Amino acid sequence: MQIGAGRDVHVSTISEAEFEPDSTVPPDRVIAFKHRLNMRGQRSYVQNEAGRSAIFCLVEHDCDTLVCIVRRDPFLATAVKALQDFKYMSIPTLSAAQLKHALQCAARCDGKLTPEEWLRVFRYEDTRSDAIEMARYDNGAGDHITVFFTSTGKALVKGFDHESEVSPHAQENGEVWPGMYDGLPSDLLPLAQDEAAEYEDVTFCFWSVDGTSWDRGNTLIPDHVDDGSSWLLSMIQMDAVEFIEWARDYYEEGFDLLGESGVFAEFSKGGRHEA
Repeated sequence: MQIGAGRDVHVSTISEAEFEPDSTVPPDRVIAFKHRLNMRGQRSYVQNEAGRSAIFCLVEHDCDTLVCIVRRDPFLATAVKALQDFKYMSIPTLSAAQLKHALQCAARCDGKLTPEEWLRVFRYEDTRSDAIEMARYDNGAGDHITVFFTSTGKALVKGFDHESEVSPHAQENGEVWPGMYDGLPSDLLPLAQDEAAEYEDVTFCFWSVDGTSWDRGNTLIPDHVDDGSSWLLSMIQMDAVEFIEWARDYYEEGFDLLGESGVFAEFSKGGRHEA
């Protein structure tokens, strides 16, 4: 079986006698069951509104294994089918170092095209007192991404699509989507809580500890819901050609202040950011 964006999930059923559930408070709707699946190692009890059918489940997120303990078979089909409507948020295709370079280049180009700093879409700070470098994409319409880079090669990416149903502002309880920050390393948590990161304004988040691979929390997003990770990530992973295409549309005639040759020159540079 597959969840949403092609992730395989292995499903097996065993008898109720083989599994002793914990005292988790039973959610009363299937949607609560879906959200429970975001919690690694948690056991969830689900029943339909009539309370006649139930299923116990244990999720092992690391190996993508779902074990279902069935009381009444009719409800199993409903619960398992619900899983097929979920997906994982997108993650960067670049390494942390490549992402850092792309953001430095975009910020340098934007700096030359937009003299007023407060109007810039891309910003890059490498002079923070805590030796953390921070990049920011903000389209001025409520959507943004904040990226932190540590001196040891780690990175944290936190994004917000203000129109997404994943937004805390779209939830009745106003809380961050379940599992969003689950598993975030303790040394990166202060970065997510940094005032500049706007901790609660988040619809996707991931991090890299080794500088190459990316991890994310135990969060599954309904397949019909856009968390903004796909289109916002495209904005911070542009190469020179992609930046030129975007900049021509965004700056219009103002793009000529830098031009294609200027963009290629900036993207050919490495090293530190210069405003």
